[in-house]
Amino acid sequence: MRRGAHEWDAYQKQCCRCGKGFDLDRLDRILNDWPGYSWSDKDAVRGAVGDLARIGDAAVAVLIRALAAHEPFVRDSAAEGLGRIGLPSLEPLCKALADANNEVRESAATALGEIGAPAVAPLCEALIGTNDKVREGAAKALGRMPSRTAADPAVRERATEAFDEISARARSWEITPEESPSTWLLWDFWEQRLIKSDGPHLTIPVPSKSCRVFSLRPCLGRPQLLGTSGHFSQGSLETHDIIWDEHRGILTGKVRGNGGDPTTLFIYLPEGMKCTSASVGYTSVIPKIMEPDVLALRVPATVEVPVRFELTFSGSTTKSLTRAFERGLAGEVKPGMVKK
Repeated sequence: MRRGAHEWDAYQKQCCRCGKGFDLDRLDRILNDWPGYSWSDKDAVRGAVGDLARIGDAAVAVLIRALAAHEPFVRDSAAEGLGRIGLPSLEPLCKALADANNEVRESAATALGEIGAPAVAPLCEALIGTNDKVREGAAKALGRMPSRTAADPAVRERATEAFDEISARARSWEITPEESPSTWLLWDFWEQRLIKSDGPHLTIPVPSKSCRVFSLRPCLGRPQLLGTSGHFSQGSLETHDIIWDEHRGILTGKVRGNGGDPTTLFIYLPEGMKCTSASVGYTSVIPKIMEPDVLALRVPATVEVPVRFELTFSGSTTKSLTRAFERGLAGEVKPGMVKK
């Protein structure tokens, strides 16, 4: 038995012998002052956290310290204890969502879900982050909340969308497709230009000590979203419910502000088609023609409520063609370039 377990055993004997209540200082030492916890100390950690949670508000500072412990299972247990204490733990748990350890991040999100209504806002913020583990934990926490707690249906909708997106992406790594789209549309974020690829390989030069940002989408043979001004998100976070009405020739969707800033949508315009009207938030606008086959639609800054956009087109669409899938090389480093 390691030192942490010895200390926990002595603490329990002291409480039984003296009939005293919880000893906050000694629980602090058990949880935070031993640098080398092992598996044999886990019961001691869990026991100490359980007593700290029973102490309540006065123990929050001790558990906050434990969130920074070297051992992941100590941080994980501390997050669970803070969740049991409730509202006073809200701020440290929000910080734990950015912990370097996946298990701690998930425990923090789950603990925030136990806090209830006051945690809805930070959990919604976690949904739009870039770390899938944090987003998944936040989505699960919001999904577990009673409907009266997360009363806004939009909250549950956002949680469901995030969870479905993460699950679909995880499954996609396990699948080798039989076919691939014949044409891919590559939107160059920095240069704001469109590159079309009709084959299985595409070589992109990347100068030394630099980077390039692209959004890659299959060509659907009709107007579609290419990318946004949202840097790495490129529409995956700020847009949703994008629908093409083939019969009426209308592209609709919803978009919300990118960190409270205006957002620009870049739309692919196939050859032979023309945009006849456009609106943002039911106000008529005129899209900017970036290239003969690219339109730019500017959306004013919005924070919470998504804005509806609509574009009407004339002309004929084409069928989206496919070819046999061919596995390519990704990230092959050559002098002065990266092959993708």
